[in-house]
Amino acid sequence: MALVSKKKFHKKIFDAFSKLGNSENSSGMGLYIVKDLVQSFSGEINIESKHGEGTTFTILFPPEMIIS
Repeated sequence: MALVSKKKFHKKIFDAFSKLGNSENSSGMGLYIVKDLVQSFSGEINIESKHGEGTTFTILFPPEMIIS
């Protein structure tokens, strides 16, 4: 997959009602809700994907949001 199309796809999967494939058991809301919650706490969610290897999601929060 070309880098440009991969980045477009990565952005799209966080949209509401976005589904991968045609699963009838998916509402397409999961990653949208995660992104919304993370951003509401001033965090960010990143995605890195390697064809044939898998996908990694990284969630980062600012230090002041960490409870020790």
